[in-house]
Amino acid sequence: MVTASTIHDSPSGIAPPARASPRCGRLRGGLGARGRSVQFGIHIIVNHLTLSPAEVARAVEERGFDSLFLGEHTHIPVQRDSAYIGLDDGSPPQPSEGPDELRKRRPDLRANFWYLYDPFIALAAAATVTERIRLGTAICLIPERDPITLAQEIATLDQISGGRVIIGIGSGWNREEMANHGVAWKDRHRVTRERVEAMKALWTDEEAEYHGETVDFDPVWCYPKPVQEGGPPILMGQNSPRTFERIVRYCDGWIPYRIPIGDPEILPAIAELRSEWADAGRDPEALHVAMNGPAIPPTGDDPAEADPAVVEAAAAEVERLREGGVDRLLFNLGSPKRDLGYPTLDRYAGFLERIS
Repeated sequence: MVTASTIHDSPSGIAPPARASPRCGRLRGGLGARGRSVQFGIHIIVNHLTLSPAEVARAVEERGFDSLFLGEHTHIPVQRDSAYIGLDDGSPPQPSEGPDELRKRRPDLRANFWYLYDPFIALAAAATVTERIRLGTAICLIPERDPITLAQEIATLDQISGGRVIIGIGSGWNREEMANHGVAWKDRHRVTRERVEAMKALWTDEEAEYHGETVDFDPVWCYPKPVQEGGPPILMGQNSPRTFERIVRYCDGWIPYRIPIGDPEILPAIAELRSEWADAGRDPEALHVAMNGPAIPPTGDDPAEADPAVVEAAAAEVERLREGGVDRLLFNLGSPKRDLGYPTLDRYAGFLERIS
């Protein structure tokens, strides 16, 4: 039986790719703090104006990247007071795809937030056309999802993909969106923890039960179980004073958002997380850290080409993060329109070739 006072800590590691790719999405010879190669993935928004999830996934795998990550918002309330926390996050500018009137009223919110596919349905499509790449969320808004339903969805995706799922999670920034799902802002962290703990029980126990303040169910049978023992790795997407405490208690790693490239505080923060992780008695080999990689904007008229000076600076930043123990770098492509999808991926694939 799992209760809210139980730290349900089923270790979950990230397995290596099933087979090598033509162009490996790893920094060859460059090992992180635990002796792992740095993995390189793509973080992208897919919708009706971009390449399809299947097209993106095939292209990501063919170009040697390690993973594909998708985000989520079920909706954006028209009337809201919550400011978008990612306006100055350093990611590339997005095409103006949102309705003109809404864009005028809320210029702080990037247009692509109005057009988001459900990440799990999109990743299921991606799973059927790929064999190697990891499939992840960055991030899944846990307070907006029923834990029993979500546990089954994630386990199903893990089965379909052959155990390739990684779940980046967060509590969200949009108060009004969360309220529409019946969750009070003040309860978001408790709700997140209890739902994650409940899902781990459902993934692990044949007759699972959980008894907390916000999640409470008697013994149930819930199938399928994930391919990955204990469930897919769960990476916390928060960046707040209590983030590390939460990671150590019920997650498997950190996938911070809004960390500016070159931030001098990120490496000391990773070291602090590792220290707290070790102090809690958790396996140092089981901690995973993923971050946004450096932006590689196009140069000239060719969207597949990058400025050599930018590439050199980005390579230096990758090396700095590698030495600090980052396991996976995700290139945030935003939501390139369909005609720019392949050239954008080619540009980042060229960067991988440069640093490999």
